[in-house]
Order: sequence, then C-alpha cells, then structure tokens
Amino acid sequence: MRFAIRVGVVGATLGLAWAAGGQARKPPAHPEDEVRRAAFTYSLGSLYGDPETCLSVVRLPLTVVQDGATLRRDEKAARAVLASLAAAMKARRLSEAEKKELGGRMLARFDEAEIQWIGAKTAALTFLVRRGTAPEDGDQFAMLVLHREEGGWKVVAEVTDPKAVPPEYLGGPPPALDPQMPGGR
Repeated sequence: MRFAIRVGVVGATLGLAWAAGGQARKPPAHPEDEVRRAAFTYSLGSLYGDPETCLSVVRLPLTVVQDGATLRRDEKAARAVLASLAAAMKARRLSEAEKKELGGRMLARFDEAEIQWIGAKTAALTFLVRRGTAPEDGDQFAMLVLHREEGGWKVVAEVTDPKAVPPEYLGGPPPALDPQMPGGR
C-alpha cells in the first residue's frame, strides 16, 4: 500500500507545486517507489497503447523476451506495437469509469509487485498479470527490468510467458505424503 499512498501524496504535491507556480519542490522518493512508478507508467502506457506515456520511461532499443524468444524493439517497432494495442483497447469501448477501475486494479498489482535489486542502478520488478480461474491453474506474471539513468528509471527489458506458473513452482500445497515415509500420513 505504501506505493499507492505515496503516488497520491506525490500527485498532490505536484499539483500544489504547479498551483504555486513551481515554487514547491517534489520530496525525494524512495528508490523502490521510483521503480514502481516507472514500471507502472510503462505498463499503463502499453495497456492503452499510448506511445508518449510508454516511451517516456523506456530506453530503446527495448529487449523483449516472449516465451523464451528474444527480440530488440526500436522506436518504430515499439510505436507499431503500441498502435495495435491502442486499436485493441479502442475496440473494447470502455467507459471512463471502467478505464479508471482498470487503472486502479493495475496500480494495486504494482503496489504488491516484488522488486529484486540487481545493483544500485538495476532492478527487476515482477508483477501479476492474470490470476488463474482456479488455484490449480496457476497465475501469470511478467517481469520488467529497469535501469537508473540521468532521467530516472527506464524499462530496458520486458519478460513474459504465455503459460501460467504452476502453483507447485511457488511452494503451493505440498504433495500428498507417502505413508511409508517417516512423518507420512
């Protein structure tokens, strides 16, 4: 919840700074919050197919790993992908309320996302994409790798897999114990 609260506070602070003619300064953010904000901006821009939002937090060429296949996406390719995502979102004909709800659910997922620090300037953020319809179906995740540069944190890689993670990979319920083994049932 800390990220969601901080985003609200930072948003209010930026609004006040703008209203005061830029006299106020934005408080320094925790690096974890900065990583979450950049990852959320990238993902929200991708979801809606908004190239300005998405590409504002990307270092090109972007490395994309989909189902084990690697490709490098330059600006032209990124804009083409975002245009197709924008067309798909437009075809869904979501109301403003539905878009706001979708963004809120997405923000909650990034609030819960796991960050692994690879170094002082590199982090990986893993977030939930889709819950399985039943617990045995597993959940689908994605990972973004971010690098801190002069302009802030930038997404340098996106990793996805079309298959959900089996629950046993995540330490799900233990398999039935063998009654012949010590401690078995």
